[in-house]
Order: sequence, then structure tokens, then C-alpha cells
Amino acid sequence: MNKKAQITLLIIISIVVVGAILVTYAIKTKSNSTKTLQTYSDPEINQINQEIQFCVEQRALDAIYLIGLQGGYINIPNDHIQTDLSNIAYGLKNRKNTFPSTSKIESEIQDYIELTTSFCLNQESYLQLTITQQDPEADINIKDSEVEISVSITTSITKDDRTYELNHPYKTTIPIRLGRIHKTINEIIKKHLEDPNYIDITYLTSLEYEIVFTPFDDQTLIYTITDEESKINEIHYSFLFGIEQWKI
Repeated sequence: MNKKAQITLLIIISIVVVGAILVTYAIKTKSNSTKTLQTYSDPEINQINQEIQFCVEQRALDAIYLIGLQGGYINIPNDHIQTDLSNIAYGLKNRKNTFPSTSKIESEIQDYIELTTSFCLNQESYLQLTITQQDPEADINIKDSEVEISVSITTSITKDDRTYELNHPYKTTIPIRLGRIHKTINEIIKKHLEDPNYIDITYLTSLEYEIVFTPFDDQTLIYTITDEESKINEIHYSFLFGIEQWKI
């Protein structure tokens, strides 16, 4: 990893700190993943197993919340809108739909999770053990009503004269309606392509979300879509994206 990538990671982590604090309690109370997690005869091995599971869940939430803050990206394009809250990608730029596809967003989430879950386990807390881990491999599936995440982090733990292999996937399902939100955003972009200087307020209010758009400058609107059905511990999910207007 070069210095630029390291700096980018630090920026990402700093952005999601607030969100991480907000959702930590939610994970502890809402997630059922650890209930079906594979168990081992040794309590310390179980503790490590649960620590990895919890970390995967947290990093998944961090990624999905950051995706919403930045218009569908973790590594945001160079051409973006800089605000006090976050850097926001355009969904419509140069008269083209530039909103990322669901597969692109899945790839963004995958890259973030694979990078950050490499640091899930604090091995200094287990100095009496010999622990080796392979690089994480994540699989992301954005559905209409939820996001499914599976992460493989093969972990070998030697304790005394016995070795344990934690080679099962760590799975979690985040109840964020990201697939439906994605479709709605593409519909809004289509409306702006049809008429770049007009949007039907009646149409926006008829949608199933709370939608607000605000001028950023003379040519740019920033949309915020908030879904009251996508929430964890009463925290509603919001998705921001930019629209570049032009005169016709």
C-alpha cells in the first residue's frame, strides 16, 4: 500500500468514526449473526471467533454508511463535490448518468471490507497464542431490501499443543434497502436528463422516501434521500448524490 492509499484509508476511517459510534450499540442488539456462529470447545477460541464476527459486522456497516455519504463510492472520483459533511460524487455530470451501478457499489464495499478487516484481530491481546491469518475475501450482494455480506478470513490459532482453524465465512445481513434506493436515484437522474432545469415536486413527494435537494452552486444540486424503513436502532439511512444542471 503506498502513502496515498494509507492517507485515504485514514480519511475514510475518520469520516466513519461518528457513524461507527452510532451503530455499535445497534449491532450488539440487532444482529443475530453471532447466534449461528460456529462454536469451539475452547472459550478463548470462541472469543476470537466472535471478535472477528463483530468486526466484520461493524466494517460492513461503516462501508454502507460511507457509501451513502459519498454518493455510492468509498474511493470517490476526482471530480466530486466537496462539502463540510463529506465529499459527494455526482450522479449526473456532463449530461451523462454517472451514478455507479450496483456491481460497482458492491466492489467498493468489498474493497473497503477486505482492507479494514485485515486489522480486526488485536493479536497483542493474545500474546500466549500463535495466530496467522490469510487475506480476507469478501462477497457482497445488494438486494432491494438488504445487503448480504460474507467474509472469509482463514485464521489459524495454536494454543499449547493444539491448532484451531477458523476457516468458515463470517456472514451478516444489513437491513438497508440499498437496491431500492439505487433504482429510485436512477429514476430521478432520468427525470433530470429529460429536463435539466426542472424536477416535478409532486413526483418526488410521491416516492417512498424523504427527499430533499439543495443548491450547492449555480449549476449543482445535492440530493439527500432518507429512508425511514432502512434503520438500525432508529438511525435512518441517508444517501447523498450530486446533480449537475445545464441550460437548454
